[in-house]
Order: sequence, then C-alpha cells, then structure tokens
Amino acid sequence: MQRELYSTFVLIIWKLWCIYIAMKTIRENIDIFVRESGISRYSLAKEADVNLVYLTRLKNGQQQDIMSTRADALRAAMRRLDPAAAEKALEDSDGVPDA
Repeated sequence: MQRELYSTFVLIIWKLWCIYIAMKTIRENIDIFVRESGISRYSLAKEADVNLVYLTRLKNGQQQDIMSTRADALRAAMRRLDPAAAEKALEDSDGVPDA
C-alpha cells in the first residue's frame, strides 16, 4: 500500500515536471513578443497595467517569474497589441498545457 502510494506520488511529480518544462515561461513569452512585434517592453507594461520594474527584472535575470495575475495581464495585453506576434509568443503557454 505504501509503495503504491509512493509510486503514484512520484508519477504525479514527474508529470508535473514534464508539463513545467514544456511550457514557456512569461519571460520567454515577453522576449518572443518584443522580438516579433517590435513593441517595447514599456508599451507592453503600460497596456497591461503592470509596473515596468517587473519586466526589467525578468529581462535582466533578477527575477525568474511573476505572479500569475500579472502574467495573465501581460498575455492579454500582448493579444490586444499584436495578435499575430502574441500567437507566436504564447504557443503552448496559456497556463494550461496541451496534454
């Protein structure tokens, strides 16, 4: 019983890790969006109503991720500003993996 429980736990952790690795982070989303669209990080932050400091920290590597509400606001702003670039940036990373 205990061994089965442990095996199940390990399998769940493994699947979650695989999902995490497969999904792009918001940092990667922003980098791709800025490169594809030519829209500045400042404009993106302003449209998303997110402090530019968070985007700067992500860019410089001082921060690896941000709160999901801010990430969702940034993704929504990407879609409003340039839907085509947002599509490329947000492939497989809308928070819900394609499983």
